[in-house]
Amino acid sequence: MVLRLSSPEVDLSRSRNIDDAARAKLRERLLVLDNDDQVAALLSLRDSLKRLEGRVAELQLKLSTLPASAPPAATQAPAPPVL
Repeated sequence: MVLRLSSPEVDLSRSRNIDDAARAKLRERLLVLDNDDQVAALLSLRDSLKRLEGRVAELQLKLSTLPASAPPAATQAPAPPVL
């Protein structure tokens, strides 16, 4: 089975009915949509940043409430001497 995404020749019959003014409008619309996508991505990034900042603040609060004399981390026992 062979998948073909397009034929070797592109059918331009539908685009022949579009004049330069319509093309300009379509290009402008595409630019607006691209800008909208960029704004949405930026807003999503800002939201993620706020969530991360909140999580960091939450973890810092937890750390600040830990006792100052926390037990030391488990250490490995010294290796026996080699004879």
